[in-house]
Amino acid sequence: MNETINRQTEETISNLYETKYFEALSELIANELEVTKTWLLNKGLTADEMRFYQGRAEGLGVILLRIKTIHDEHMKAPT
Repeated sequence: MNETINRQTEETISNLYETKYFEALSELIANELEVTKTWLLNKGLTADEMRFYQGRAEGLGVILLRIKTIHDEHMKAPT
């Protein structure tokens, strides 16, 4: 278990990962990343501006990976 979150939060996140809502959230974020990429390309931004906005958008994907990691750790933890 990650010591920065309490056990109840860890359990809630772990349970979220196993629901249809997590799958829907994952799909929504993937779609949003594609829209963001297209929007950025159409804006004619500089390479640095593109990296900045793309990095922010990819942060959503990092959150999904974090939820999966918490779930996996929770499932391994002794009860």
